[in-house]
Amino acid sequence: MTYVKTQAVADMLQVAPKTIQNWVRKHGVQVNTNDRGHYLYDEQMIEMLKGIKERQMPAQETFIINQEEKAPTLMASTREAEKEDGRHLVSA
Repeated sequence: MTYVKTQAVADMLQVAPKTIQNWVRKHGVQVNTNDRGHYLYDEQMIEMLKGIKERQMPAQETFIINQEEKAPTLMASTREAEKEDGRHLVSA
């Protein structure tokens, strides 16, 4: 059985190593440790962490859509503020 360290798992899942460590503690993932106390993950543990990531992280498209939806609101708020105090912003 092959084991990998936290950094390698973090690279695979494209998250920070600290995120992996937090998920292990929060979700009670049983990991092995080496003689220095470093977490060691096998394929089954990595699959479990992938599932945790999928449940916790929003899809990239959803994030982008939500950001685009917020833009008109920000512009409308800016226009309202300009009306209230008489200032006009210059567009770049």
